[in-house]
Amino acid sequence: MKKIVMLCLSLMIGFSAYAQNKFEKGYYINNDGTKIEGLIKNNDWSNNPINFKFQNVANAQVFTKNVTNVKEFYVGGAKFIKSEVEIDRSSNRLSELSYKRTPEFKKETLFLRVLVEGGSASLYSYTDSNLRRYFYNISNKKIVQLIYKSYKTESGRTGKNELYKKQLKDFLPCSSIKKSPSYAKNNLTKYFISFNNCNGNDNNSIDYTTKETKGKFKLKLKGGINYSKVSITALSSPFGIISSESDSKINPRVGLELEYLLPLNNNRWSVFIEPTYISFNGTAFGKPFGSGFIASPDYNVDYKSIELPIGIRYYFPIKNNSNVFLNGGFALDLPMDSTVASLEIKTDINIFLGFGYMFKEKYGLEVRYNSGRGILTNYVSFDSSYSGLSLNFGYTLF
Repeated sequence: MKKIVMLCLSLMIGFSAYAQNKFEKGYYINNDGTKIEGLIKNNDWSNNPINFKFQNVANAQVFTKNVTNVKEFYVGGAKFIKSEVEIDRSSNRLSELSYKRTPEFKKETLFLRVLVEGGSASLYSYTDSNLRRYFYNISNKKIVQLIYKSYKTESGRTGKNELYKKQLKDFLPCSSIKKSPSYAKNNLTKYFISFNNCNGNDNNSIDYTTKETKGKFKLKLKGGINYSKVSITALSSPFGIISSESDSKINPRVGLELEYLLPLNNNRWSVFIEPTYISFNGTAFGKPFGSGFIASPDYNVDYKSIELPIGIRYYFPIKNNSNVFLNGGFALDLPMDSTVASLEIKTDINIFLGFGYMFKEKYGLEVRYNSGRGILTNYVSFDSSYSGLSLNFGYTLF
């Protein structure tokens, strides 16, 4: 088990190093207004970046650019601009709430993500871990924070300063907008687009959120083989602890996988569930004890179940629209009319680790290690294990 875990970690480090060399077409504008096109490493930032990696051409020297020498950059549908702003970094955590209702501003120079860009009004966001703030400007004037702050009242309750609603009403009024939006990206984006289109103000606003990484579901047909064995150990017998073990056998597996690609890091992370039919039919043979005497019995094993692996997966992109991936998780199990000799099979949870290859987001191949799963968990006088490797083939339906 330790060797397999170390192998998976080594593969992850190796492919991670390779994936870090992936750059995409983009540009940046330096402080004197010169636009420089080239390749920018697209990290699909969940937090606003403080710098980025740039190459003039593929495989050229990599330069690090930051807010001191860049006022704007663009890559993969995401646009960031440099701005000196007054930002309130008051915590939203209940245990850290301030007793001040008013914002506690500090002047900082930041890369702000452009959400909506328009001649009439633009919307920006700043994210740093649990902190999220939204900013706006009107007709390219000074960028100002939309104020929303949770605070603690004198009575110990939680209060909310929602001054942003008044800011929108006073500075971005539109007769067709009847309700104030919540302090959230999607609702504020819709508000600013509506404002820019209101009364013909600005029909050319750009919604950059449509270009952001979105979460998406995938459904796959799965099939393959298990190369597994069963061991049964009687913990109490006249001869002490004795064991029986089957040969490793090849049996089919078939199922479906529902995968959700998370909306971060260019959809490299996903979670999945994979209901799969598996079976094992064989004999756990008794082992010789003493001078060739067979002390442990033979056990006929008839094991059928619906296995439910639940896990997390990480993709490492390589050339030609292909990926390698690592995944891991745990598997639940639902035995169906299964027995070891005359004993009913009841199972427990086991873990798995897998390594695979995905071709053009359509065809997949994976080798998976499955740790030992107890199959006689209702019987305290037995220690049992079903374990082995599996080879999985996948076809993405959508």
